[in-house]
Amino acid sequence: MVKIVNRGGYNRLELTLGVGPGRANNIDDVTYVQFLLNKIVQADANLALRQMCKPHDKKLVVDGIIGPKTKTQIKAFQRHVKTYNKGIIADGCVDKYGLNVSDKEHRYTFFALIMEVMFVCPCSLAGLVNEPDFPPRLAAIGRAVYNSNPSDA
Repeated sequence: MVKIVNRGGYNRLELTLGVGPGRANNIDDVTYVQFLLNKIVQADANLALRQMCKPHDKKLVVDGIIGPKTKTQIKAFQRHVKTYNKGIIADGCVDKYGLNVSDKEHRYTFFALIMEVMFVCPCSLAGLVNEPDFPPRLAAIGRAVYNSNPSDA
């Protein structure tokens, strides 16, 4: 289940469990990662990343199921980030933020997803709940984040 976490005085949606091979793949966590990947991979500024996702470069179906297309896009995103951050491992896993230091690569993948979405989207992270493609199953918790951060919209 995606949860609300306060970081730096602002509430954020974060993963509860990991996404990818050998992870719990909770439906809400996978749904959130798929939504974030769609925002990133489909952004006009990310043509090179979209090429790295081939043959799975189309918009993901945000269904909460970790299939080959989602796995491909996670790994491609990690390889994309690795071009400017050598510490990340392209293992196809996105774990919850705040793991121990020995697992910082997975923590950074989630952090990198968030940072990239903030870079490519015209709204703030909290404002994503108002996007027409925001997953309905996460809408209630998303609105709770949005309503708690009115100045961050």
